[in-house]
Amino acid sequence: MSTLKRIMERHGPIVVFIPGILVIHWAWFRLQENELFVPRE
Repeated sequence: MSTLKRIMERHGPIVVFIPGILVIHWAWFRLQENELFVPRE
């Protein structure tokens, strides 16, 4: 458990930031596929 604690202390923001960016990008692409938000021309 001390190894996990040490990793989170050193790299905590990165551990949260990278998955957060991935989720934001995934959600953005899903919204772009929805015709209610982006109508086809």
